[in-house]
Amino acid sequence: MVCKGRRDRLLPGVGVDLKTTDDASPQAFKQACRKYGYAIQEAMYRRGCAVHGRDHEGVVIAVENERPFEVGLYRFDDATLLVADELIDRLLAEY
Repeated sequence: MVCKGRRDRLLPGVGVDLKTTDDASPQAFKQACRKYGYAIQEAMYRRGCAVHGRDHEGVVIAVENERPFEVGLYRFDDATLLVADELIDRLLAEY
């Protein structure tokens, strides 16, 4: 199966994903991750990069879209990414 994805920025050793949001707080970001599947997206990015020999850490920069434009910097822990990878494996097997 052909899959594609695009990081907002790919730096040496770090992939950056920029998200705009109403609330960049840790609690709100956790809810957004569940709602929009950000951990699954991160796991897919990592798979794609690994195929091309570009293993890296991923970070998400959450920026509020209204003043005062607060910013949060987040990364997914290994346990969260493992769960996301298992879900991807199940979904790909069904497909």
